[in-house]
Amino acid sequence: NIAPTDPAYVVVREGDKRFLKRMMFGLIPHWAKDPKIGVQCLNARSETVDELPSFRESFKSRRCLVITDGFFEWKKEGKNRIPYRVMTKDRQPYAMAGLWDRWKRSDGKEFETFAIVTTEPNELIAPVHNRMPVILKQEDENLWMAPYVKEAKTLQLRLKSFPAESMEIIPVFSVVNSSKTKEEQYI
Repeated sequence: NIAPTDPAYVVVREGDKRFLKRMMFGLIPHWAKDPKIGVQCLNARSETVDELPSFRESFKSRRCLVITDGFFEWKKEGKNRIPYRVMTKDRQPYAMAGLWDRWKRSDGKEFETFAIVTTEPNELIAPVHNRMPVILKQEDENLWMAPYVKEAKTLQLRLKSFPAESMEIIPVFSVVNSSKTKEEQYI
């Protein structure tokens, strides 16, 4: 149950190697003057990720894989928010397309942060939410991480909705509405 500003592990590329790194959820661009921008930069829309200043440089050279086995979405029903967990049918971990950056505070302390790339929802997610994370097909993970791929169109062709028939969505306990809930029995 990762919430904005929570730490999470992502896979990044440095040189020819990939590393698992702990980063804060909510991308703070390296040029930002105020770190509060991070809570506004949780998700990067696939359609504009190469254009917006907050994401443009990371899209070109700092892409990452956000590894998970599910994510939450909330459906509004009147004043209530009903939480749902979204997983692949095989319940195996998968990679979401992500972007990362390194921001330096005025005292020199560095923070590494990330955002998740989103796209139009598939027909399973659409009744619950108007966006969904880009879940990369395994054959597209290497392309997403490849440093030599810089052309936006090549990458954006792969930033599509994951097939609904390969996913499932289930209602979960409302205690996940609090980011403090981390216990597996509720998730």
